[in-house]
Amino acid sequence: MSRKPHEPDEKTRKTVEAMSSYGIPQEDIAKVLEIDPKTLRKYYEYELDTAAAKTNSQVAQRLYQKCLAGDTASMIFWLKTRARWAETVKQEHLGKDGEALKYPPINLVIDGIATPQKAVQGSTEPGE
Repeated sequence: MSRKPHEPDEKTRKTVEAMSSYGIPQEDIAKVLEIDPKTLRKYYEYELDTAAAKTNSQVAQRLYQKCLAGDTASMIFWLKTRARWAETVKQEHLGKDGEALKYPPINLVIDGIATPQKAVQGSTEPGE
């Protein structure tokens, strides 16, 4: 027994557009409508292609309105994502009394490894 051909109507078009705008995979949308994914793409190509852009536009509009209304979190988000603003942190590591850190000299040994005590004392020979 074969199924009758799928006939899109306004209700199914709105369902597809809504589900697609929410990011629901096409395979899942097809399951909800009880149709094959190929049938979904055949009859609802426009809804599938435009739903995300329409929703992103609506969300962007609301974010923009919140920014203009003075919502600080929205303004910070907008500036970081749209205006390439970034928070920067400058870290300085200082020694005693704010002086630059002093590190003992590091001596490289080609044929062996100097112990840290020997390296600090200036030895370049392993085991000295």
